[in-house]
Amino acid sequence: MNERALYIDDGDILTSAGTAASIDLRRHFTRYLGTTPSAYRRTYQGAFRE
Repeated sequence: MNERALYIDDGDILTSAGTAASIDLRRHFTRYLGTTPSAYRRTYQGAFRE
């Protein structure tokens, strides 16, 4: 266990804890995919709806 890690990226699952957890995960998501979570949802929200 890495006590200094801001988040844990285990492939399909990301986890984080603490007061700034959502900020850390959002920054990781943006760096990893090159887009914000909001833009990602807008792009793909219709692909999974019936």
